[in-house]
Amino acid sequence: QRQASIQAPGPTHFTKAMARCAVELFDSLASDYGQLAEGPTSSPGAKEACHHFAAAEEKLNRLDLEGCSISAQQAADGFKLASFSKGHADALRLLCLAQGVKADLLTVSEQDKSEEVLNCLDAAERLAQEQAATFHDAGDQRSEAVMWLADGEIKCKHDSSEKRRDALEAFRK
Repeated sequence: QRQASIQAPGPTHFTKAMARCAVELFDSLASDYGQLAEGPTSSPGAKEACHHFAAAEEKLNRLDLEGCSISAQQAADGFKLASFSKGHADALRLLCLAQGVKADLLTVSEQDKSEEVLNCLDAAERLAQEQAATFHDAGDQRSEAVMWLADGEIKCKHDSSEKRRDALEAFRK
């Protein structure tokens, strides 16, 4: 009788928990970039990019994926202009992660959004691969590795989306 009153968490609870797990896998670099922004050697462009990065990560933590994507793109653009490839790569990875979390949220939607999920994952995968090639051509091994990491993270989501959907359907029953 007591067990009958216990309810499984609804899709909203599960969705947020799943998205939070993906966010926690990110390195949480906002504090590092916050300190860099306050450093005396940072150029004004790099400082602004650091602030955009910190804002993007904070928005990701709140699952404001649109805001995260905008801020991450601003950070990536700013770091690129400031010739700071480490920040550029980290911001691009954050942008890919936002697309991956968006795909996670779409996967557990009540409606069939499989085409949208694939579009998100394909766009993130393309971005990661194109940028990995760009960094490779520039001889920037660290940034190239960051992009291959982002690509791998997206591929894990891409390859498991059907299995994840089956598991979620079983969870809802």
